[in-house]
Amino acid sequence: MKKLLSILCFATVIIAFSSCTKKYVTPNPNSSVIFSVPSNSWKLSTDGKSYYSVISTPEIDSYFNSYGGVLAYFSFDKGNVYEQIPEVYNGVS
Repeated sequence: MKKLLSILCFATVIIAFSSCTKKYVTPNPNSSVIFSVPSNSWKLSTDGKSYYSVISTPEIDSYFNSYGGVLAYFSFDKGNVYEQIPEVYNGVS
């Protein structure tokens, strides 16, 4: 009787652990949006410590705010080399 009970318990454990299913999630493709910000559109902030410029980004909606992510890059040389911001390099942030 003990042997039959042991086999039954062992079989139950094996069935419980083998019934897991894998779930495959396909991520959304990335997209790139490039803006050229003219030098005359930069404004000094109210604290006088930084500059900012407002750009229109209709791609960033409420769904994207919940499930997406934005990576921002800056180029000093007209698009040859992009560096991710925020970053401090040679005293420039």
